[in-house]
Amino acid sequence: TAAPDGGKRHTETSYIPRRDERGRVAGFFVLGTDLTTREAAIAALRESEERFRLMADSSPALIWVSDAQANIVFANKRYEEVFGHPAEDLHGEGWRRLMHPDDVEPFLAQFMAAFEARRRFKSDARVFDRGGRELCLHCEGVPRFDANGRFAGYVGVNLDVTDARAAEQAMRKQANELAAIYDAAPVGLCVLDRDLRYVRINERLAEINGIPAADHVGRTVKEIVPDLDEQVMAIFHRVLAGEAVLGIELTGETAARPGVMRAWRENWVPLRASNGEVIGIALSAEEITEERAAAEALRASEASLRELNETLEARVAERTAELSDKERRFRAIFDSTFQLTGLCALDGTILVVNQAALDAVEARQAEVAGVKLWDAPWWARTPGEAERVRAEIARVAQGAFVRYDASLLLPAGERVFDFSMKPVFGDDGRPVMLVAEGRDVTDVRRTEEALRQSQKLESMGQLTGGVAHDFNNLLTPIIGSLDLLQRRSLGGPREQRLIDGAMQSAERAKTLVQRLLAFARRQPLQPHRLRRRRSRRP
Repeated sequence: TAAPDGGKRHTETSYIPRRDERGRVAGFFVLGTDLTTREAAIAALRESEERFRLMADSSPALIWVSDAQANIVFANKRYEEVFGHPAEDLHGEGWRRLMHPDDVEPFLAQFMAAFEARRRFKSDARVFDRGGRELCLHCEGVPRFDANGRFAGYVGVNLDVTDARAAEQAMRKQANELAAIYDAAPVGLCVLDRDLRYVRINERLAEINGIPAADHVGRTVKEIVPDLDEQVMAIFHRVLAGEAVLGIELTGETAARPGVMRAWRENWVPLRASNGEVIGIALSAEEITEERAAAEALRASEASLRELNETLEARVAERTAELSDKERRFRAIFDSTFQLTGLCALDGTILVVNQAALDAVEARQAEVAGVKLWDAPWWARTPGEAERVRAEIARVAQGAFVRYDASLLLPAGERVFDFSMKPVFGDDGRPVMLVAEGRDVTDVRRTEEALRQSQKLESMGQLTGGVAHDFNNLLTPIIGSLDLLQRRSLGGPREQRLIDGAMQSAERAKTLVQRLLAFARRQPLQPHRLRRRRSRRP
């Protein structure tokens, strides 16, 4: 009907007959009801539902709605694109045939537990797309209520996190491999903070110190090895200033062997934050107690030889037996050391090498004695090394000390050696021969590289977490404001479409932030139950 203001109004008219005392119709009662407000509300509801359906069907995410009995009553068109089934086929329990059989019951149990408690639901599940490819979906849902506050079911969204989960798994695998290398390293390794407290330590160093690895964490070096405190503090201040202290030797006692003076060769390397500040120390320690004992025995033998030369000829015969015994002991030490050691003339001719050097190339003493060092089999398989050795021998013959890392291809494979050559001086102070030594540091170099890679990953995770956290703080008020604008239905259809588009972009940004935070934590997100506070809308 026409309204006084020129508009239209919806009315419902009822005609009720009025009868006289004889039962005849004497007239009518007319009842008119104005339905304009109700019809407007119904039209607004239809429009709202159409907007929701349009928004849901245009979303790249999988959106679903359940009723109060936990049956799916709506799924957007994205399901049809991903799974190749009409969205209506997912209604009720049609979703079960899309899910991996092993995940159906656990997923349903988690969903029903949240459903019964009317709380937020989060879970991951494996599904198969239209091509049979296995995907991992992160599913989230929240309870919904009608205008009277009655529970009406759940509305939720499922996101494809297949690539994210694969990346997380690869990172966990890499981290586990690095940790295994660190813990199994044949040299002692640890990380100290700026207060000289142990942050991490491998089993080898814990064994050297005589205290379980777990008991080191949080305690200072002074508490663990008090005998080394003075030496450690001198190094500590140099490293905090940014200097890498390499190859320094320390001596002292540990709880592993009380009363026994031991020696270590250590490397102290500063760990830096992204701004260059020293935030800790990476330390490697190799015990050289036996190496020092061998060196001392060698010096003692040399001293004895000098004493014999200075004694009277009459005592030569008397001391011959003792000299022979010491010679045997020196040879035993020379051949039992793990280092590759050899003695050469100044022109590079090999005089003698120890057993470790012979074993490395599967040779015999007779095959290498008298051969020039650069023509020996240690360099035969590695191009360019023989020429380098020949050039360095010329420098050593002039009194220089040479040391460098040499990567050699031996019968056992490619190995890295800490190779050095130093002159042996005669009584007149001039070189008379040279000593060549090679210590196998393959595992040490690999461990150092693994440690550097681990530090890079840790720094990248910290930086990613900080940026994601700050961006999440900026994104929260944006999403809240857009949600408020949507709820109040401000503006016309064009403004609402713009708001919807902005909301979708904000939600995608929120998903990206969650992935960045998950990467920074290196662990999956764990749901926690929160108390929901009902707020009164203005």
